[in-house]
Amino acid sequence: MRRSIKIAVKLVVLLSFLTLIFFSFLDYFLSKQIYFPNSLELILSKANILISSSFFFLILIFAIKIKIYRIMFLFFVIFGVLAWNLLHLQNTLGLKLFPGSLINFLEIIFYLSVAMVAPGIVLFIIHYIRKISVKFEGNFIGKYHLHESFLGIILLGLSIPFYIIRFNMIQFEIFWREYKLYLAIIMIFLYFFIYFGSFFAFRDFRDLTQLNFLEKVNKPIEKKGSTRSAFNSITKDDLHFFKHPKLNIFPFGLLLTSISFLMVIYGNDFIPKEFLTHEFVVNLGYLLSFFAGGLIGIDWLRIFKIFYPSHYKELKRKINEISNPI
Repeated sequence: MRRSIKIAVKLVVLLSFLTLIFFSFLDYFLSKQIYFPNSLELILSKANILISSSFFFLILIFAIKIKIYRIMFLFFVIFGVLAWNLLHLQNTLGLKLFPGSLINFLEIIFYLSVAMVAPGIVLFIIHYIRKISVKFEGNFIGKYHLHESFLGIILLGLSIPFYIIRFNMIQFEIFWREYKLYLAIIMIFLYFFIYFGSFFAFRDFRDLTQLNFLEKVNKPIEKKGSTRSAFNSITKDDLHFFKHPKLNIFPFGLLLTSISFLMVIYGNDFIPKEFLTHEFVVNLGYLLSFFAGGLIGIDWLRIFKIFYPSHYKELKRKINEISNPI
């Protein structure tokens, strides 16, 4: 009975957001016929689509199986990239290559694909935690174990040259028009470097504060055919790594992930220039991506528990064995 109520609540919430998205698109396409491009009214209408779609997909990852979401994600990303290129081609050439109905369809696919990226990032993180390891323990440089905090520092360091490259590219109009694709690639890589760098750094925050980046250890020897779990090599020194923060902060991390990505991708097409300049919106989006990755990194265990309860139980058993030895 309790499960039925939960399913019913999820369906009501998802259907409510689907309805909101549907009417948001109707309002946007109607506004396109009334207002000029880049007008305040049209941008606010577009922002309404992006926000409602982002909330829908964030809720969806907790409502359906991960495999189903992955298939949807792959579909929308592939066709979203195709849609963006076709839209960019028409805008660059300044010709009406496609009928209005097809343009509207391409915009729908593109907006939905962008809205799916943020939840997709979170799913990738959870997949990483489950598949690769819980402490980046399988990564060695010779006899040295590479801590996640060090990987985070490396990624954040890589974001600096990418930011410089982007800053120089936006000085030339050609990268705003004909070669916009190259600028978009640089911006997306920059976002991922900042986001994942912050995630890894804050997930291993104690080692970061102690500047414990490399550790000389003996590589674990695995027997053939063994079903070794990443949790089996946990020691008493690792217990700090598996503590919940007192506050439930991962929802704020999820929210900031979506908002920051939209700010970086759309700039003044998401927050109108009447409120903030394009460059300020994009830079603020990168800053928020740093906080978003950090919040998810700090509260990673709660998200892991939601998506993989059986693995979480295995982890808790191992922690109890270490904390309360017989």
